[in-house]
Amino acid sequence: MPVIGETARSDDATPESAEPVTVLPDDDGTEALGLTSSSSLLGQTLGGRYRISSLIGSGGMGAVYRAEHTQLQKTVALKVLNAQMAAHREAALRFEREAMVSARIQHPHVVSATDSGRLSDGSLYLVLEYVSGRSLRELLDAEGRLAPARAFAIGAQIADALGAAHRAEIVHRDLKPGNVMLLSQEGNPDFVKVLDFGLARVVGEAGPAEPLTRSGSVFGTPEYMSPEQARGEPVDHRADLYALGVILYELLAGRPPFQAPELVAVLIKHIQEPPPLLGADVPAAMADYVYSLLDKSPERRPADARQVARTLRRLAPPALVFSSMPPRSDVTSLDRGGVRASGAGTLQQIQGAFGRVPWAQLARRPGPWLSRVRQQLSSRMPGWLAMAPVRLLGRSRIWLRQLPSVLPGGSWVFWRNAGLGMLALAALALGLAFWPEAVTEELQGRARQGEPQALGELAQVPERKRTAQTQLALALGYLSSGQNEPGLEAMSLALEAEPELSAEPEVARAVRRAADDPVTRDRALELAATRLGAAGADVLFDVWSSTGAKTPATRAARKWLDSDSVRAAASPAALVALEIRDVKGCAAARDILARVSEVGDARSQRALERWERETGCGFLSLDDCYSCLRDDGALERALAKVSERPAPKF
Repeated sequence: MPVIGETARSDDATPESAEPVTVLPDDDGTEALGLTSSSSLLGQTLGGRYRISSLIGSGGMGAVYRAEHTQLQKTVALKVLNAQMAAHREAALRFEREAMVSARIQHPHVVSATDSGRLSDGSLYLVLEYVSGRSLRELLDAEGRLAPARAFAIGAQIADALGAAHRAEIVHRDLKPGNVMLLSQEGNPDFVKVLDFGLARVVGEAGPAEPLTRSGSVFGTPEYMSPEQARGEPVDHRADLYALGVILYELLAGRPPFQAPELVAVLIKHIQEPPPLLGADVPAAMADYVYSLLDKSPERRPADARQVARTLRRLAPPALVFSSMPPRSDVTSLDRGGVRASGAGTLQQIQGAFGRVPWAQLARRPGPWLSRVRQQLSSRMPGWLAMAPVRLLGRSRIWLRQLPSVLPGGSWVFWRNAGLGMLALAALALGLAFWPEAVTEELQGRARQGEPQALGELAQVPERKRTAQTQLALALGYLSSGQNEPGLEAMSLALEAEPELSAEPEVARAVRRAADDPVTRDRALELAATRLGAAGADVLFDVWSSTGAKTPATRAARKWLDSDSVRAAASPAALVALEIRDVKGCAAARDILARVSEVGDARSQRALERWERETGCGFLSLDDCYSCLRDDGALERALAKVSERPAPKF
């Protein structure tokens, strides 16, 4: 069943059928907003602009509707907390928390909130991004366990979403398959959207929200709780990564690692018992990484969601799929979704699949088929490279004609040539699957300017087929339109693929703007320090010198500027501008003055002007600190030189 913005909970006996364990008042739903009363909102316009068109689902706490923004003509999901529950202070605080947190996280893999308000009867409502798909819970119920590559691909996207939340200092605390939506988007049938931040915790928050994070209270869904969460202890982002480990385990095994009839017994298992071993068909490296996420000690788990996402993508094995391959007789329903790497039926499967290929037809009429292949390849790769597999395929039709004369006795020459033909087919398939998709310069140019339609078209290109230039166009477009988190992610991928792109002035300017956003500040400064070379040092200097006050941004920038790697990449002008600010005393100033005059730019001007003052030292600061610099006019000449060399502008 399509789900929009929220999955409806039921009373079925699924691993997450119960409501999360919280301190909310008891409510069986019989006296709260039910289907009849919730239906009364149909056709109404809430907040003067959201016209309710249909009911998606309802329960004891409220309902979720499909609605249309009357002015923007945009479909949204509208979540309503009914008046009875809104009267409970903690329920209202939790609902408001979800609104605040969902609006704070902007990421392609997170369902975002755009508005909230209160109705005349006291009900609260939250406007969410409209998404249509099915939950990961529904996928598991329908298909059982997944192939390792598919499981890790889904897990990597969840980790991307967690990375965005953690950079915004938000801990989800209720991550589970029911809170993960899968939709078909950007060429990916398993595109992830994480939702339901009703139990989220904001790191370092105090004040009115404190009752939601009382020490000793248990929040979340027992099957997916970290050990520290099960003990009622304060949790940080590593609890979310533990929950991700539980989800990955369930995707690979078809069930969570810890189950028991009583919820308390489940919590005890999380605290005390090691997870059962995964099946032998799960590659050892993948299984070991899932176990590391499920470590009882937060200190021993992977700590960075972005690194977890990268590792999951690195460990996922490439999938070899034959669309015409029949199901194996020895594979149970739990094996659906992928083909095991070994087993008695594998060779027979491959032979059966190739046996259905119309070899004779290809041998008789290869011309049009090879022409289409040649056209496809020529549009995606250089001509000489495109022709190599085509020539091999052309040769293979000669070998195919030999087939009747050599079978059943066979010939080593034929089998050698046939093997080469199969290698050519495999090379062709891989080339078509992974060769970058052709994107016009005009489309990339419009995307770089942040044009929404061009950005949308470019985002449809599968990530594996994006060139560095395509990633850069996406990055600059996202950053210019204020979408800093996906912009920095795309920028990182572009620079990883082609480091020379860091020399483009637009790159440094875009990263500098992202550094002004508290949510993406640290990521932008890290990218400047590790990927942009001399331009990155200029960005860091600009952040550090932008104000005389000590702020989190200036302190973080200065820490990077003091690192050996950044100083090694910095330009002479940036280095001397850094050093001159730390100079004290006339002798030290005189030693650096010649270098300032030779390589310094306008960034050194303020320090030189300070040296022009004739007071600041001695009794009552009446003495001249830097008189030695004025005797021969060296200071005046240095000032004239640096004023002629402009500082980098961002």
